[in-house]
Amino acid sequence: MALYRDLKSGVIIASECILGGDWVPVEDTAPSGADLTVAELKSSLDELGIDYDKGSKKSDLVALYEENKG
Repeated sequence: MALYRDLKSGVIIASECILGGDWVPVEDTAPSGADLTVAELKSSLDELGIDYDKGSKKSDLVALYEENKG
């Protein structure tokens, strides 16, 4: 059984059938920092306990996220 994520809603389902359309295998959808919004990046960095300047540019936040994500 494989996990699929809907690109529009982000919903994840398990299915024995191969899905198409907006459904992509979960392992193919690992978000990179560039795919996240500034708010999502800040939230993720907060969860990771990473300090950052609140006025940082997105590129700086992406670099911090990529360096520190699991």
